[in-house]
Amino acid sequence: MYMRYIAIITMLIGFQSCVKNVNDSFNPYDRPEDSTIIAIPIEIPFDLEKDKFSEAVRFCYSDIFSNVDYIKLSDTQDISLGSIDKFEVLKDESIVVLDRTNGCICRFDSVGHFLNQIGQRGHAGDEYITAEDFQYDYFNEEIVINDRNSGALKIYDLDGRYKRSLTLGLYFSSFGVISKDYYVVNMDYSESPEEGETSYNLKIIDRNGDVVKELVPYTSSEHQNFVWEEMFKNSNGVLICNDYCSSLLFTFIGLETKPMYYLDFEENMIPNKIRSSREANIGKKVICRKFYETDSYFILLLEQKSMLLTCIIDKQNLSKSFIKLKGYNDVKGIVGRQLFSYVHNNKIYYIFDPYEIQGFLDNIDNERAKIERRNGNVTPQDIELLKDLSKNVNPIIQICTMK
Repeated sequence: MYMRYIAIITMLIGFQSCVKNVNDSFNPYDRPEDSTIIAIPIEIPFDLEKDKFSEAVRFCYSDIFSNVDYIKLSDTQDISLGSIDKFEVLKDESIVVLDRTNGCICRFDSVGHFLNQIGQRGHAGDEYITAEDFQYDYFNEEIVINDRNSGALKIYDLDGRYKRSLTLGLYFSSFGVISKDYYVVNMDYSESPEEGETSYNLKIIDRNGDVVKELVPYTSSEHQNFVWEEMFKNSNGVLICNDYCSSLLFTFIGLETKPMYYLDFEENMIPNKIRSSREANIGKKVICRKFYETDSYFILLLEQKSMLLTCIIDKQNLSKSFIKLKGYNDVKGIVGRQLFSYVHNNKIYYIFDPYEIQGFLDNIDNERAKIERRNGNVTPQDIELLKDLSKNVNPIIQICTMK
């Protein structure tokens, strides 16, 4: 039976946060009632289980992208990346990337030239043991690293020079930068609270590492946040909080929480009491793994039955949405993939390892046939571009500009 709808995204207008004091009762798992809701029905014309290998779930890049460019990340004698686990584009259009395998964070300019490493791995006070995650501090022009093994945030300037550490004494899975004065951390607890006690999923800390507010209380593991490393994303200075077990997307105004959007998946909503990814993937429940907002679009990465879907919603025409499993690149360079890594302005970023590009070359006749079946064309220039990209040592960033 085909799915009638997969998601409704709703905007909360004029909703005033109830956060007033420390130990606040704000709950991102409750749907606010005093809001004006704009519904966006998104219909999927295929069944993921039956049609995941069919042409119905695929699209051509030219359907949604006006241009495709590539950045070859240069390698130096000192730095060679194994993979890219995360990256962000800064105000000056330079790019900061995280390679967890090699334990390094590096900065490149907008065309891929290596600029500097951000700190280095080690046990000295100005080093990090494990770079689990990083956030770009948009307000103070700093890179903040989650050194999870030491329970600390390590702060560096954009040139990679160490500035200070915040040893929090907290077990947290992810964090975000609220403003020039405050961070927020999503707690990672191994045990449930004792009977009669209350714990909090979110804690706001100042630049000295002191907790100034606690949010999202719970008294049992049933209402404990699931550990989610990509909960916080900064979009031009606005921190968007997306716990994928909640349909409420919120931000902060000062120390006050402010709901932004509500994702209503109708019959495919996760029940309010479910908080684990194992349970969330039962049946046809849908979760939002990534949420980005640009000037023109909402761009979401949805998951259903362990399959990932790219969802693009036109903000000017909320009934106009686009949802697919994988794209064929008929614009420039042939290579295309399912999972996007990042969104900045009206551009979607994908990551490729050079061996993947070589795989396209080795299978060029099949790839050419797939594109030509959609009235696309593979040119000699496409082939030469692939050959050039495949020779790179470090990963390749593909930048796709939305129409």
